[in-house]
Amino acid sequence: GARYEGNKFLVRLSGTDLASGRTVIARLREAIARQLAPVGAGDVAFRVSASGPMTDPDQMTATVELNALSPTYNNIALDSARLNGTFTAGVIRLDDFAAIASDQWVTAQGYAVVGQDSLGNWALVDNAPTQGALRMANFDLSTLAPFLPTGVSAEGIAELDVSWEGPAGLPSVAGEMSLDSGRIAWVSESPDGTESEESITGITIHGTIVDSTLRLERADAEVAGRRLALHGTLTLDGQKEVRHDLTLLMDSKRVMTTEA
Repeated sequence: GARYEGNKFLVRLSGTDLASGRTVIARLREAIARQLAPVGAGDVAFRVSASGPMTDPDQMTATVELNALSPTYNNIALDSARLNGTFTAGVIRLDDFAAIASDQWVTAQGYAVVGQDSLGNWALVDNAPTQGALRMANFDLSTLAPFLPTGVSAEGIAELDVSWEGPAGLPSVAGEMSLDSGRIAWVSESPDGTESEESITGITIHGTIVDSTLRLERADAEVAGRRLALHGTLTLDGQKEVRHDLTLLMDSKRVMTTEA
């Protein structure tokens, strides 16, 4: 790629005919449109470089660097943000990501291998190794407001410290998670068209993860004036399979036990 006449860019697609080139550019334009959002005041340094045929990830290389002071993204004001990542021979590597706002922050790092499936779409390679970590401290769920559906709101303070390693299809996950003072609200519509707000309040979740098994040390909330509590374990046993051994209590009385 190269800059052309100030704010324009050229992209060279070697070994690509006109029809394929149009397809690639259309996908690139759609991807950028989905990802870009208004950025408010702040100092932002952003650099992207890429080379190689986009139709063959094994031959592509790319780097992304972002450093920002006091940026605003989707009306979310941050103190600072940074991102450094590379893509080489099918391996996506996130060397460093951090977003900091006052006393809350999110960090992440890791790598994964991607390839093309039978339909030509890029996807994670299930049997390829992956590794990473995600950490959140004092994360205020109300920050997610711009990304939630209309009429849905979330509150609460979340903490997360999770790491994973192993084949992408079923990595081993370990860590801790918690949510305090949680509340989820949404607008529902009755058959006659009347709208009303419903909510789940007093949400508290504390859990630990060992060998991909989440053990709920505490999980309770208030729903329709009743106090519900859930105890037990959830184990990831495949990309779409979860084994569970759970007990549900209502107002401190056991009402259901499930195991599968």
